[in-house]
Amino acid sequence: MSKNGTHGRRLGHRTPTQARARVYDSGGRSVEVAIKDLSSTGARLMVAAETAIPRQFKIRFGEYEARGEIVWRKGVDLGIRFVQPDEEEGRVRARAPQLGKKASIDELRSAARPRRGMLRFLLG
Repeated sequence: MSKNGTHGRRLGHRTPTQARARVYDSGGRSVEVAIKDLSSTGARLMVAAETAIPRQFKIRFGEYEARGEIVWRKGVDLGIRFVQPDEEEGRVRARAPQLGKKASIDELRSAARPRRGMLRFLLG
């Protein structure tokens, strides 16, 4: 850990919080999580001991949501990063032929874009 309390790979400054959120898998099933700290690029979550969380998911707090991806897990603590729209677009495009569906770039970007203001709302 560095002098500023962050790991060397961390891109954004993290702010401690005690917020609650829900994580949703691709089937719409959800589980409650605690957001322990939060930045513009990711968060540290805490889950119940035996809770299974998918590698990629949607996280929702109130009316705000974003797509996330697990970077690390140690017991009940999870480090996640928020998936950027361009990355999400690439993943959807790669799967599109398998799904037999076509979508425009604008439609994909709109579906993958995290709602603005989530970080500001959570941090008050």
